[in-house]
Amino acid sequence: MPHKKGRETLFKEMAASECTTIFYESPHRILKTLAALTKYLDSEKRVIVCRELTKVFEELVSGKPEEVKNYFEAHKDKIRGEIVVIVAK
Repeated sequence: MPHKKGRETLFKEMAASECTTIFYESPHRILKTLAALTKYLDSEKRVIVCRELTKVFEELVSGKPEEVKNYFEAHKDKIRGEIVVIVAK
């Protein structure tokens, strides 16, 4: 994901796309990314945030964009490690 320029355009393209999108995100930007996904995606699309894959503390959080954003806002201690975001078609 771009850090600044082109980020908003990419989120709009994801919203219009019929393909599943998978990308890495930094723990420092995940809340901002989830807020953007909530803003641009259809509320019925599924978002899955995968954290620490293949490690002891592996975690998957799945749901509508707003649900996933609310989960991580309520559990800020879970925002760490390697994060993969999946936006289902």
